[in-house]
Amino acid sequence: MSTEPTSIEGSVTPPTSINFENSGVRASGQTKGTTRKRKAVPQ
Repeated sequence: MSTEPTSIEGSVTPPTSINFENSGVRASGQTKGTTRKRKAVPQ
């Protein structure tokens, strides 16, 4: 059970973080537009 959730979390952690940030930036509006571009550059 420890290996199953660990593997899924590791693979879902990166995509989940991006999805959450994208959703938050979009919901906030253009105010966070700069943050989204800044994070997209390094990512």
